[in-house]
Amino acid sequence: MFYDGLKGLISDVINNNELSSFITILIIGLPLFIGVLIINKPKLFFQILGLNKSIAKGSLFSLICTLPMLIGYSIVFDYDSTITWNDVFRGAIIATFMT
Repeated sequence: MFYDGLKGLISDVINNNELSSFITILIIGLPLFIGVLIINKPKLFFQILGLNKSIAKGSLFSLICTLPMLIGYSIVFDYDSTITWNDVFRGAIIATFMT
């Protein structure tokens, strides 16, 4: 409910659904980030959230975790030739960061 309303407001301003989804998720995560900063020392921020590791390793791990979903979709659903780069961005890139 809150997500849809906020995403709608941001989408109206920037006129890009995928980017507005990503920005909305970041905004919703702000209380977590602020809480970590308040409870812990700012220099430990990235370490506590697990963001001080390799981006490549994290992306590979996310790909491995989402691979069963990709395989399942390819078995259950037909190929859709109308998929756009925005769909790929929303489905793959954002999913990688949110895994």
